Amino acid sequence: MKKASVYTLFAAGLGLVLSTNAIAQPTATLQDAIQPGFFITENNLTFSDFTYSSATMPANQVTLGTPEDGSFGLVFNANWDTNTSPIMDSVIGYKVTIANSTLTNTALHFGATVTGGATASVGESIFDVTNNKDYHLQVLAGTNADTSSASVDFSPASTELLVSKDLVLAKDPTTAGSRATVSFFDNTYTAGSGSTPPIPEPMSLALIPLGLAGLGLRKKFARS
Repeated sequence: MKKASVYTLFAAGLGLVLSTNAIAQPTATLQDAIQPGFFITENNLTFSDFTYSSATMPANQVTLGTPEDGSFGLVFNANWDTNTSPIMDSVIGYKVTIANSTLTNTALHFGATVTGGATASVGESIFDVTNNKDYHLQVLAGTNADTSSASVDFSPASTELLVSKDLVLAKDPTTAGSRATVSFFDNTYTAGSGSTPPIPEPMSLALIPLGLAGLGLRKKFARS
């Protein structure tokens, strides 16, 4: 499983830009995702049981999709902007399961801009259902420890995770022009072998018995 692109950090004047250049193919809105029975499958990963809460960003204005850079995961896109509300807070939850493999790592990324003392952050709590363990990640902008990427290894590896993300943006009310924006945040996942092994297509599964039968006939003729 390929990791997401390396993040870049750029500072100029009073502004700070944090971005991983994430690109996603929008699949649905969070309004769609929180409906019962909704799920997304990506190779042998399944994302389901979505939840969302926010007083400032409607669910139908947040899109979600999968990365287009060869990595595996989810990308959430919207125009979070403190010019809309001086404080913005969005909380997203979902479940991740993997078939025929294990999850060994996840990485969190976001794209943010901050000026005039504003701040933006995404805090993430991950509960490993398989091993009954908790993990935490954070990316942030507008502090002395700005970072747009964070990752954690699952030890031992897992097959089921519950993820909760909390996005918070705040402008500095004492500074003219203070502003924070976030355009996306995401998670990418790494499987046990370093890649997500493909699940055989139904036709491939159907051909397995024929292959075994052919192997048996070959051995039979070899003994004749």
